[in-house]
Amino acid sequence: MTREKNRRIDSRRTPLVVAVLAVAMIVALIGVDVVRGGIEPAAAQGNQNSFLVVRAAGRSGGERLDVRVQGSTVGSITLDGSSSLTDTPNWRNYFFTVPASAAAGDVVLRYTNDSGLNTDVRVDHIILHNQTFETEAPGVVTTGGWGNGASCGTGTFQTDYLACSGSITYQSSASSGSGNLVVHIAGETGDERVNLRIGGAFIAELRPPASNSSFRTNPNWAQRSFQVDSNVDVSQIALQFFNDFNSPGYDRNVRIDKIELHGVVYETEASNVNISGAFIGGQCRFGSFGTDAMECNGQVTYTGGNAASAGNGNGSNSGGTTNNTGNAQQLAVDTKNRLQRTMNLGNALEAPNFEGEWGLVIEDWMFPTIKQAGFTAVRIPIRWSAHAQNNAPYTIDAGWFARVDHVVNQAIANDLAVVINMHHYNELNNDPFGHRDRFLAMWSQIAQRYRGLPQSVSFELLNEPNGNIEPHWNSFAAQALSTVRQSNPNRTVLIGPTGFNKFERLQDLVLPNDNNLVVSVHYYEPFTVTHQKANFVRFDNGNLIFPNNQSCCDQNVEQQIRADMATIAQYATANNRPVFIGEFGVIRNGDNATRVDWTAHVRWRSQEQGFAWGYWEFGVDFGVFDRGTCQWNQSLHNALIPFPSAPLDANGVGCS
Repeated sequence: MTREKNRRIDSRRTPLVVAVLAVAMIVALIGVDVVRGGIEPAAAQGNQNSFLVVRAAGRSGGERLDVRVQGSTVGSITLDGSSSLTDTPNWRNYFFTVPASAAAGDVVLRYTNDSGLNTDVRVDHIILHNQTFETEAPGVVTTGGWGNGASCGTGTFQTDYLACSGSITYQSSASSGSGNLVVHIAGETGDERVNLRIGGAFIAELRPPASNSSFRTNPNWAQRSFQVDSNVDVSQIALQFFNDFNSPGYDRNVRIDKIELHGVVYETEASNVNISGAFIGGQCRFGSFGTDAMECNGQVTYTGGNAASAGNGNGSNSGGTTNNTGNAQQLAVDTKNRLQRTMNLGNALEAPNFEGEWGLVIEDWMFPTIKQAGFTAVRIPIRWSAHAQNNAPYTIDAGWFARVDHVVNQAIANDLAVVINMHHYNELNNDPFGHRDRFLAMWSQIAQRYRGLPQSVSFELLNEPNGNIEPHWNSFAAQALSTVRQSNPNRTVLIGPTGFNKFERLQDLVLPNDNNLVVSVHYYEPFTVTHQKANFVRFDNGNLIFPNNQSCCDQNVEQQIRADMATIAQYATANNRPVFIGEFGVIRNGDNATRVDWTAHVRWRSQEQGFAWGYWEFGVDFGVFDRGTCQWNQSLHNALIPFPSAPLDANGVGCS
């Protein structure tokens, strides 16, 4: 190694003067102090007449990029580490000689040695023939990108991260066969979100500008442009409005004036354009109405017959006719994506008698704190059975409903997706047929109460079914789903297996014939680690089940976690179902290094399989936030969200 390194240094001492000047000009043009490369720039100038410059950084250091041009490897890069790959990447420029005939489409960067946790790569851009090609540009194809925030995948994610072993291909940036798509869009409040999909694949999230009071008369139109393949047809374009929210004085609405595809204009008001989410005749409807406005969650498609069905009610995609199979599956996948980084607000509303009994009262400041920290959703465990009549009609207490209303509305107001679940219905687990009517009656009331909420709110039928209900759970789940569907035909519903939602019981879970479902699995393996010295876990004789000081994680545990996630993925693939790891975490009795290591492994391996996840929980026994000091456990937070889109406010937002 040392001898080879010395030979490379010696070769730098004999460049031509003109080569030195050329390199100096390039360095000055790029504007960096340190220039490194797969080969030395001076030697490259002596051998070829063109440079390729790759600007990249690594997280831990030692990450490797192989550089291929026109099908041949021209060199490799071993990247330096960065103190923060998100905020302060240790950018370096790496030089390679390439043929003068090389085009951007001939360049492929391959990340080859991802270890799965703390090794990531960012490639800011490449420079070829003095032309810059940004990695975030529409059309740049990434394998190993973080697919819509949820999993390693292939696509045009408009990110410069390689979070998994994979590659970056710049072919679409300068492809002679590429086309152009332009979306003309406006919003009312300015915080509307619209997903662009092509052929069902997520392309980008659009944030239209605010029009405020002029939304209907003189919208603040903006143009969003994308490079697309020349063979993309207008029938493949879908624009989905998914965060509608209506409250007094605040209403999100979208207008899409038209799209331009390959130079052809398609007006949204045309007779063959379908909108689900149009507000016609006092209700959300689906059809061709000659309008460019979306006032409810839904989508626009530019041919007839394949738009999602819309809901009726008060401005949300929750009622109306039942979705067809394809669109129902898309609703389920969209919900899973919204739940990609979920925080459980546990030990509050599911306490036996009153909120606060188990150490947590949900406060309004928690929602902006959770949102600012990079989480996308909250799961709200609720013990409905403690607040409903024991006899028919099993009415849920009005004050309890009002409390849940407030919590859910705070989440929605802070742009967090929500899971409303039924938690700790122990009586149902013990005596299923004695409580079946009460179970269904409570879900009828819950579904009716929240039928008008946006599609970002989902229902979970029962947390951790166990005990006597297990042989009958498939039947009970189907009956509860049928009850929900009477008022919420488009609402995504979460259903998990028996055995406390254990993944080993997935083989026993037979889901109803409904495509708008997400499978919820809980993961706490090895239990000796995650629940060490938990005072609520005991043998039948009453003794504590586990001692303290169970450390983690060695190679065997890591392999177990990876294999378990692969088993869950096999079920998901075989049954074509999206998956939500609804609970996982390590109790605070464990040392912090163990909590961080185990959490990072589970988070990583679940995302690797494309699952969404929900950490258990915010601020009590398993908490990642210390309410006593008003601070996040930053190392544990980093295990969950290793590269946040914004710096973490370690002190929370409004905690006192």
